[in-house]
Amino acid sequence: MVETDDATAKPEKVLKGLLDCLGGSARALTVGVDRSPRGAPGYAITPFGMVLGAARHTQMSASLAVRGGETPLVAAAAHVLAHLRFSTLFNDVGKLKDLSVALVSILEDERIERRLGAELPGVCSVLASQFDPDCAASMIGVEGALARIACSLNRRENLFDDLLCQKALVALDRLDGPGVRFDDVRAAGSPIANDLGQLRYRFDRSRYEVWPAYRDDNSVLWSDKRAEDQVHEAVSSQREPARRPPAEQVVRERKFIYDEWDHADGRYLPGHVMVHETVSAMGQQGRTRIRSSPAVSEQSRRSERHRRGRRRYFSETGDSVDLDRAISRSVDLACRIPPDERVHEVRLRFRTRFGVLLLLDASESANDRIPGTFSTVLDHERAALKHLSSLLASEATPFGVYSFQSDTRERVTIRMHKGLTDRWSPEIADDIRAIRAHKSTRMGAAIRHMATAAGHMTERALVIVLTDGEPSDVDAPAEEYLVEDARRATDELRRQGLAVMCLKIGTAGRAACERVFGRAGVVHSEAGRLQAALVSLVRSMRTESG
Repeated sequence: MVETDDATAKPEKVLKGLLDCLGGSARALTVGVDRSPRGAPGYAITPFGMVLGAARHTQMSASLAVRGGETPLVAAAAHVLAHLRFSTLFNDVGKLKDLSVALVSILEDERIERRLGAELPGVCSVLASQFDPDCAASMIGVEGALARIACSLNRRENLFDDLLCQKALVALDRLDGPGVRFDDVRAAGSPIANDLGQLRYRFDRSRYEVWPAYRDDNSVLWSDKRAEDQVHEAVSSQREPARRPPAEQVVRERKFIYDEWDHADGRYLPGHVMVHETVSAMGQQGRTRIRSSPAVSEQSRRSERHRRGRRRYFSETGDSVDLDRAISRSVDLACRIPPDERVHEVRLRFRTRFGVLLLLDASESANDRIPGTFSTVLDHERAALKHLSSLLASEATPFGVYSFQSDTRERVTIRMHKGLTDRWSPEIADDIRAIRAHKSTRMGAAIRHMATAAGHMTERALVIVLTDGEPSDVDAPAEEYLVEDARRATDELRRQGLAVMCLKIGTAGRAACERVFGRAGVVHSEAGRLQAALVSLVRSMRTESG
């Protein structure tokens, strides 16, 4: 044990001595303190030692002031040494969700501590003293579930008679041995994390604190550019002017009740689903309605009808050559000026006869990462929506943008980012960029709501559903129940004269989507080609409707 003077001892010096004592002189390790406001509340391990956050440094200083208070520091030093000896550092996160990362980290923490305990038996009792079963039992939410799993693993028994704790114990017993790789730990923890996710816990990585406190934040285990993002954010904050804080997220909510189709009984369930349509303050700040003056409309109705009949566009290929543009091209060539090659006239019907409603599936599955990248499906969906929205706005095509997720039939949330009659603005673009994905996919109710959103504002409306999965919800009585309801909702809209298409991202749930929208109503695309596929789909449908 390292002797300390309670009046003058500093945690970093005590930890440095402990690391040297436990690890020997073969490797010199350092202990630093991050006192910046952005510092983590706990501590982080580096390949060269450890870095204490300001809050943890203060806690350890207070602990050293009490007789016997050096025990948490001994446990922390042992934990750091175990990671540096037995863990594979900076593993690719891949498609793991935040909850899976936390659970796999707990399994790895216990695995390496057991290996260190086999070499240094006295460490086991020190580590065990940091686990309080009563404290773990009193914690609530996902943090409580993870704490009970960690406590049971340390005690090597199911203290709480919990199924997840039992699964974790069985999984860790299979990982006992020197030849275990980190991929084995990941494979063992992922199914348990999936079971934990089915309990509908909300896991916020930014607020999660590892329990017990002697363990690190596990950032040394993972490589997902979080550290690089923090550095980039810190540098950008010095260069960019301060931004206005975001407005209140939701300022208005409307409720709609819809029937739902029960295919097993062959009947509608009246008033079975509650849809909550919300509008954000961010989008509402830039939202202005497109209105026409009654007097102007009355005086120019005939000329307006003429203008809406046909509109001229120019392209490199088209229906006929425009003489004026052809002459201008010849003059430019003679003057050695790069000419405008768009000399062909393309005749299409005026865009206001055609409206587009974009419906984004913002369920939890959209947070899946694209293999080989750090981008998620949702990142590509938001970029595609913003790109298409800017294009439609420049062409004066009415369009609306909505996203949806569900949490049982009582709470189908649909966010209106832009209505058909709203003008496109930077605030609406920011609102689309702020879309977050969580919960489930009750697609039928969202599709029915698009008929309400379309109303009678356009002669022809196209509804495009962007999804990466299939209809699902936690209270669905059977797997095919919501699939059949979504298929019924699609048929309802088509009978009302709306065109309904699905842009399917990836291969998961392909058969279900073709069952809902029909094989001809589904366009398949990879996430990386989503922008081009979405623009191509809108243009092809718009030309057919003209």
